[in-house]
Amino acid sequence: AKLDPVGATWVFLSCAFGLGMGYLSIWVMSLISTTSYLVLTNANRFGIIFLEAYVMRSKELGPYQVIGGCIATMGAVLYGVARVESESAGRAAKADLEEADETRPLLGKDVLKRTSQ
Repeated sequence: AKLDPVGATWVFLSCAFGLGMGYLSIWVMSLISTTSYLVLTNANRFGIIFLEAYVMRSKELGPYQVIGGCIATMGAVLYGVARVESESAGRAAKADLEEADETRPLLGKDVLKRTSQ
């Protein structure tokens, strides 16, 4: 089979995008936790399925498939919200520890006055 210039361009672009996605995948994996990466991958798959079904119109989804996809996507969103809340609580606790760490006297001035009297 012969490949015309337009087909060759599509093959080249497909390879380039695949290579870029592989590189970005490894880069993202180094920045986030394994669980977050798996949730991101799962949400990405469902995003592609919905794009293929509703934008490209190359597939038809049944009602159970739509419900399952919505549940999986909502799970990813809820995980993201919980993760943000957990990280902000961790940052607040760390800030409290840093504030209490030797930057102020263990005994306040009023306690020192009472003990010296």
